[in-house]
Amino acid sequence: MACLIAEWGIWVDLRVPSIITDSNYSRRQRYRKEYITNPVQDYPRSSGRDGKMIQRKLVVSGFGTVGRAFVRLVLERNLLSRLSIVAIVDSRGAAIKKNGFSASELLNALSMPRSHVSKLQKWGVPSIDTRGVLEEVDANVLVELTPSNYTDGEPGLSNVRVAMDRGMDIVLANKSPLALEGLELMRRAERKGIRILYRATVMGGTPLIPLISSIKNSIRSIHGILNATTNYILTRMCEDKIPFSEALRRAQEEGIAEADPTLDIDGYDPAAKLAILACTLGYDLRIHDIERESLRSLDLEEVLRSLQESSVPKYVARLEISDSKPRASVRVEYIGPTDPLIAIRGMYNGVHIRTLENEIFLMGMGAGGRVTAEAVLEDVLSLG
Repeated sequence: MACLIAEWGIWVDLRVPSIITDSNYSRRQRYRKEYITNPVQDYPRSSGRDGKMIQRKLVVSGFGTVGRAFVRLVLERNLLSRLSIVAIVDSRGAAIKKNGFSASELLNALSMPRSHVSKLQKWGVPSIDTRGVLEEVDANVLVELTPSNYTDGEPGLSNVRVAMDRGMDIVLANKSPLALEGLELMRRAERKGIRILYRATVMGGTPLIPLISSIKNSIRSIHGILNATTNYILTRMCEDKIPFSEALRRAQEEGIAEADPTLDIDGYDPAAKLAILACTLGYDLRIHDIERESLRSLDLEEVLRSLQESSVPKYVARLEISDSKPRASVRVEYIGPTDPLIAIRGMYNGVHIRTLENEIFLMGMGAGGRVTAEAVLEDVLSLG
């Protein structure tokens, strides 16, 4: 089985085992030195028909962990000559500069407290939302990073619709637009000649979306661990022998789980990711079509019995393609020592992809502002 590892970079080597454990640390460090180079400092530049460099004008919608990390990456990689940030929007307003913020101005924005970007001196506009900003500025890319909302998709879904009406390309880390509207949204964008890129929505720190896009006609199943919070909780239950409630409390204390963990522990987050994967493969599967089993009822005694039988519980998101029809579920599964997913601990994600002729295992960090922001940045840069 080919093993594609994305913890330290991206490489494929048929010689390495499918299961990666802590005992492999020194060998993995050797591979890191051999295969991984410094991040690219200058990216290929796209030109228009007249030979001039194309500058993308960005509206950054959402200025939380990922939004701030995205702006930092743009600054660290000296990309302002290519990517002009003309507006930053948070929950209470925006900062707008129609000809683009300078590096020092962006640093000032990063120094502002959360939800206070509208107080940025000279450029702050209180109370305006993303839709209002899109009407004010001449931008060509919406970077949509607001929190996912699986009830009605707002505000992200309306932000995307307005951007599409204005002919803007869209880069998503927000999962709800695609999870709720699926192929309908993609087809609308295609009719308008707009690109929607979204690699950050599923395993953002790894190239899962580009990978399955490149082999989508051959894929027959995808299953794996797509939610880092629940994987951390299960890791604590297994390793510390503590009940679910205690593991959840620790995750909340460490800032891994939200105060309201519903989206994670009731399966909405991995279900949304399955819907997006199905959409990538060309199937119109929505989040509410996916069967979900909550993690809340997991019993410690059952976990301990499984450990005695050399199996461990994992919160598995599963997408099966049979007779050209998708079936998807999120539930607890007990997996044995031969399954590569058994090595996915803590905050890592892992996915097993089966094609007609091959099997691929992909592993990487499942959460984190910088790794997600890097995926967003790669999508923005790929727009040209």
